[in-house]
This record gives sequence, C-alpha cells and structure tokens, in this order.
Amino acid sequence: MKSTVSFLVFVVQLGVLHNASSRALSLDSPPSHFHPTGHALEGLPAVAEAQPLYGDDPKSVWNQLHQLLFVADLIPEEIQAELPEERKRLAREPSETYAKHWYFEKRKGEREDKKQFGGDVRVSPRKSFLPSERDALFGLLSQIPDEVRRHRSELHAKTLLLLQWDLLSVWWALEREKYQDEELLQAFCQAIVATAQPREELQKLDSGLEDVLQLRGTDSTRATHLPYVPGDLSLERTPTNPWVEIERKSSALFRANRSLRATRVWVHAGSREASEDLIASAQANSVADIQVPATTQTLLVQQLVAIDDRLNPIVTPVIDELRVRALVGSAELSFDNPTSSRDGSSHWIYLRTRYGTHRETMNDFRFVPDTSQSLFLEYGTLKHATFAAQCALCHRRTDSGGQAPEGIRSFSKYAAVRVANEGERNALAEKEMEEVVAMLRQRLSQSTEKPTAPRGDASEQDDEPTASTTRLPPRPARSEAERRDWVQQVRQAYSLPPEQWPAPNIDPDVKWREIGLLPPVEHPLANPHNADKEKLGKILFFDPRLSGSKQIACASCHDPDLGWADGRTTSFGHGRIPLRRNAPTVRNSGFHQKLFWDGRAESLEEQVIAVLRNPNEMRATEETVLDLLARSDVYQVLFQHSFGDGRITIERVAEAIACFERTIVGGSSRFDVFMKGKREVFQDSEWIGLDLYRREARCMNCHHGPLFSDGQFHDVGLSYYGRKFEDLGRYRVTDDPHDVGRFRTPSLRDITQTTPLMHNGLFELPGVLNMYNAGMPALKPKASQRSDVRFPRKSDHLKPLGLNKQDLDDLAAFLKTLEEPKRRMAAPPLPELHILDFP
Repeated sequence: MKSTVSFLVFVVQLGVLHNASSRALSLDSPPSHFHPTGHALEGLPAVAEAQPLYGDDPKSVWNQLHQLLFVADLIPEEIQAELPEERKRLAREPSETYAKHWYFEKRKGEREDKKQFGGDVRVSPRKSFLPSERDALFGLLSQIPDEVRRHRSELHAKTLLLLQWDLLSVWWALEREKYQDEELLQAFCQAIVATAQPREELQKLDSGLEDVLQLRGTDSTRATHLPYVPGDLSLERTPTNPWVEIERKSSALFRANRSLRATRVWVHAGSREASEDLIASAQANSVADIQVPATTQTLLVQQLVAIDDRLNPIVTPVIDELRVRALVGSAELSFDNPTSSRDGSSHWIYLRTRYGTHRETMNDFRFVPDTSQSLFLEYGTLKHATFAAQCALCHRRTDSGGQAPEGIRSFSKYAAVRVANEGERNALAEKEMEEVVAMLRQRLSQSTEKPTAPRGDASEQDDEPTASTTRLPPRPARSEAERRDWVQQVRQAYSLPPEQWPAPNIDPDVKWREIGLLPPVEHPLANPHNADKEKLGKILFFDPRLSGSKQIACASCHDPDLGWADGRTTSFGHGRIPLRRNAPTVRNSGFHQKLFWDGRAESLEEQVIAVLRNPNEMRATEETVLDLLARSDVYQVLFQHSFGDGRITIERVAEAIACFERTIVGGSSRFDVFMKGKREVFQDSEWIGLDLYRREARCMNCHHGPLFSDGQFHDVGLSYYGRKFEDLGRYRVTDDPHDVGRFRTPSLRDITQTTPLMHNGLFELPGVLNMYNAGMPALKPKASQRSDVRFPRKSDHLKPLGLNKQDLDDLAAFLKTLEEPKRRMAAPPLPELHILDFP
C-alpha cells in the first residue's frame, strides 16, 4: 500500500496547577456557551465561560493578568495569517480575516474540535491598552513581587516559570512595538525579576514529554480527541534511538529573541544508522539536492526560555511545543479515521494545555498565551498547511514547487546538517536572547526601585553593603551647528600623526601608551612557532575528546564565530555546571602577560593546563589525555613533526594549543585601517567618539596602548562583596587585601563581538557605558565592615563623567570600529576520522 506523508502536529504547553477547574464540556454535543454563527468570535467559547488558566479563582492576580494581557480584545492566533495569493485573488483586506469560512466551519465546538484544536485557543499578547486598562495592569504588576513572596512555598517552580514567560512575552511584544510608557515597562520588568528562579531549580524541571507520550493511541484504540504520536518517539541520546537531532541555525521565525523558545529538530529515517547516514549524505551534498526517503519522519521541539535570578537567559527543559511529521497510510485518511482530517487530506493537529497532567484538559476550552511568532493554520490540504504554517519560508525549493508538496524539501536552508552536539542548540538560543536581556537590564537600571529578585529575607538584605554612585547630570546636547564645528575640529586634530594628537585626559600616576596598531606577536623561546605545531594546536583546540566528558573543547567557550568567546553571561563547564565568570576572547591573548580575569596564569601554556585540569571546566586528567592521543596514529605523526620526536606529554599539548592561540591575532579592524592612513573610513560619530575616548570619557586611564588595555588589575565596583555572588578577583591569587575586587583590564578590541561584558557578564555595551558614565557603583560599608581590611575600594580612576546620550552613542560608534571583520573558520577534521589529509 502506497503510504502518504501526513503532517500531524500538536502543541503542548505544560504547567503544574493540578487543581484547576474540572468543569467539562460534553464530547457528544456542542456546548451552549459558544459564540453563535455570525458573531465575530463564531465557534469560540465565551470568554466568561472559559476555564481559568491559573487555578480555580478567576479573580486571582494571575488570572486577572491573564485576562487583561491576552484575552481582552481577543484575536485567536489560528486565524492571524492567510495565504497571500488567496487573499490577493479574493481582494480581501487583512481586517476581513474573520469572514473566512474555512476556520469557522471547522471550529464548531464539536468532537472534531478536540482532535484538531485540542480544546484550547491560542491567543496573542496585547500590544496596546486603554487608559483604564493600563492603570489596572500597572496595579496588578505592582502586586506581583509581594504575591510571589507571600505564596512562594505554595508555587511550584513550573508555575512560576509559566507566569514569568507570560509576562516576558507581553513585555517583549510591547518593547518591540516601541511602546511609550516607561513606568509600565519597568513594572513589567520588576514582575519578571520577581518570578525569576535559580538556574539549578529551572534545570531540574521535567520536560513534560512523558505526559505527551501517554496520549499515544493505537490503531484500534485511537480516540477522536487524541492525536497520533509515533510509537518510538524518544529524545534520549542512545545508540539504538532512531530519532537523531540535527544542528540548525535559527530562521527569523524561530530565533529565541522572537519566539522566547529554543527550537530543536530530530530526523528518523528508520533506524539510527539510517538517520545518521542521511545526515552524513546531506552534509556531503547540497541540502537542496539531497533525496530524502519518503518514509523519513521529522520532529520539531520548542522549549521555553526563561530569565534566571541572575538575569541570565536559560533554556529550560520544559517542552512548549511538538510538531511531528509522521507517516499515515493512504487508507487511513478518511473522515472516519480520527487521526486524519475531516476531508481526508493532510492537516495540523493541536493539543494545548498548561497542566502537568492531561486528565481534565480534553473537556474544557481555555485561552492559552502564545507569542504570535509561530503561525499555524488547519486548511485541510498539504499545500495550504506547508505554506500557512510558514514551512515554505525555509523549506521551499527555489527552483520549483513553491508551496506545493513536491516543492518542499525536508532539510531547511538553516540546517547545519550534522548531528547536534549536546547543549549546542540551547547555547545558541541563549545567545539569541542577548537583546532581550540587555533591554531588561536597561529597564531595571532606569527604575527607581531596587529589583526584587528573591535573595532571602529582609534581615539578610539589611546586612548587605549598599551601592551608591555620584552620577552627574548629563551635559546639554550640542546644536547641529555646534556639532558640525566639533566634527571639523576633531577631523583636523586627528588627521595629524598620533604623536601630534591632543593630549589625553590621564591621571598623574598612569603610565600610558598611545592607542595604535598591534605589533607582531612574539612566541617565547621555550615554545617557538612552526607550522606543524600550529596545525596540531588547532586540532587539539577543537577536539572535545580531551575533556573528561568528551564533549567540551577549547572551542566550546572560544568559538571563532562568536569572536573567540561564547556569547554567554558566564560559561558552562563539565556536566553543564554554570561557571562564575564570563569567557574572555582568546583573540590577541598572545599579547597578555597574565591570563584569566584574576591573572593566575603567567603564560598561555599555564592557562591551557589549568583549564584542562580544572574539575569544573574540562575535567581532564593527564593519563586520559595522553592515552587518547597515544591511540591515534595521526596525533603521533603530528607530535613527531611538531617537536622532532613522537613523545606526547601534557606540556606539549599545552605548547601546541598555545602556539595556535598566538596566531589568533587581530589588526584588520576599521580602526587599524584608519591608523594606516585611510582616515576617510571614519564617519562623523566615530571621529567624535575617538576624541571622547581619549579625553572626556577618560578611557585612556586603563584602556590604552595597541591592545586597548594596560594589562593591570582594577576594582570597578562589581565584586559583590558580602553578597550572594561575591567574587574577590585578584585577591584569591595574591592574598593581598589591596587586590580585593580587582580584575584584569580587558582589551577593547573586538568588544562589540564578545558581549556580554565584564568578568561576570553583567552588561551589554550600552549598560557598561552608562555605568562608567555614572562613575561605577561604590560600596558603602555597614558599621561592622568599616574596619574590614578586605573591604573593596573602587579604583580612583573611575569618576562620574556627565556625558549625554549623544556622547555615549558616539563613544559606542568608535568602539564599533575596533571590531574585526567576520571570517569563518571551519573546525578541522579530527584525527580519528581523517588521516593527515586536513587543512
């Protein structure tokens, strides 16, 4: 029997309020409280009759917020898009969407609705509010911190996650719409922080997949309201699991900063070996040309992204959505078969719930929040489904087919088409959240109230040192004429040789050097450079098998595509342990005299060995590393060529990696082009930014010389002394009280590619500039701390500047000129897989 591929998709939104209303709708007759034919919401349940989302009490703060943020002014997500060609042909306006009969003919509140729509109506976040609604919303948001504190012991971690996600989705929709109400936006941010939880608690949450798998029907017992789930569906990484995850970039629709989800994709070609062979074939050939067997099944999973209590993004285990492209025989496609659509063709199935159990969810309709980013429609044909669900945006063959089934390719143009590394996709999603987190932090910094993230009881907070600044009011902005004159003066001054530039604003005790071009990097006599050693070091740098878990390479935290950093607030180590500090870039690391934020390594070679042996980082042992390398003929030959003999030691491993790292050098930025005499590459704001950098912004006190760093250690007020996230920096190395809170001055080269910034990854660039403009926070000791010799003292070089917004924008524009052009570096083949035939 010829089989037909049918798209069967269900959406699962999971929560934990098991005590929700048990009011049920009969599956045998249409409910009485559905909107009648002709109503704008024909076929949908009346809002007042819909099941409360958060427990039984519709008047609770959470349910009032839900009604105000999502249900008022309701527009069901299922009908927010149409086929453009169909709309054009019918000369319909977008506002006429409700006149479309395809939706209401199927949305009748009958048995089939349970199968096709899952009982829940997905609704979009509001993007505007009437004045009375705005005031009510502000009042509800203001109650959340106290409500969370009062009921924290009763609130399950997953409940808090869902509450935060709802708030996050509406707030971010408003931010993207440039909503002009700073007070309301700050109230949203305070509420988001109040519902934040520790990363380790969020990581412990169950995914909810087991609840989904319980819905599996069989050929003989499939119920009308239960979607079909493949019998072997599993996300476990086992040698026998035929479902294999592929790596993928994010299309615009699936970027985490748009959907607030992390998206992962699996393929199933019949067996694990067949799935891996299919991926290997796609990797070796053009994705558009690869012939995918008709029996191939695919799975897309979306997991909720949250903000933890340190204001870092985190991909939680909680599955928000599953889309299964499964096989259904052609004989099964009929009205009588509950797994097929009403007209016997392919379709989408939705099952939505916010429970941790599905006992009551099939018997009541509810309005479930969504981000209006993933648009699905149930049109009844494969052509319509693939386009309406926007599959064709990424899966369309450019040479034929368009929306037609034969014009849809299995692998999207965004697929990297290789077996995904564990955690790789989640790390990318968290990187994509930078924009969201940066705006959240900016709003919180503008707020007059202290963020209300849970940090213990009041007595503990009162015992903490307090931070204060002596911020100056911003100076008046220049008029357009004044700015033109300033630009002309700056261009004239900095067109001269650097030795004739205006004197920088430098404190008397600072020994400074002029900013300029990087010199050639010097390789130490004890570890001279040669091409073979550099080649060996590059392979070792990318080889995860050196780590104890066999999953972490140097490149895991120092990715060439991310400016040789990892784009995370703080890095992950062995077993996904969150580390305490931000991963600095290794670009230009050959110029540093001391390595790590606290300077505990005197050379790159020491730094490599320290990371390999650190139990929280790569967790390697000398024995396992040497045993691995000794069992590779290729590595033995490489060591022979690099060092003159085949002896393999941990010191030589470090020397080879350090040799490679010293070749990772910048020098091609627009600033470097400018310094080579091509002054025309700078725009007006960049000329002004250069002058601000050297003079009024006082940056040259610490960030001078070709590396834009003095290589010294300074306290910038971010040690969190006496608080939860205390990090005493250099003091842990020297035991000198003067070094408490001091960290190495980072290079500003490539700063815009290596965000977030600071040793704890606390800020994006605008936040850093704002903090330095305020003079950075200074800790005020409590009475009990005034005689504490370890109490940190902020650097005297940090002073409030009083720069205005245009000044800060100009300064940021100059720092952008230090960015190196992006050049892709492919990871080299590992010796185990290739023999000496590598670049």
